[in-house]
Amino acid sequence: MPETSEPAAHRGASAARSAVRFVLVEPRIEGNVGGAARALKNLGFTRLVVVAPRCDPRGDDARRMAHDA
Repeated sequence: MPETSEPAAHRGASAARSAVRFVLVEPRIEGNVGGAARALKNLGFTRLVVVAPRCDPRGDDARRMAHDA
């Protein structure tokens, strides 16, 4: 098994987080999409799905709120 600097418990948690998807359905406010992306990243999650957005999920407000996500 390859050596990693990450403890086994963290590797398991990381694998579990990568299996989880968060879904936003018809979000109306760009900032909410960006804020959700930032919050998920801060908690170690990586999968955000946006379904039928009513705003631009890659717009300026979304990007501003997602700062570093």
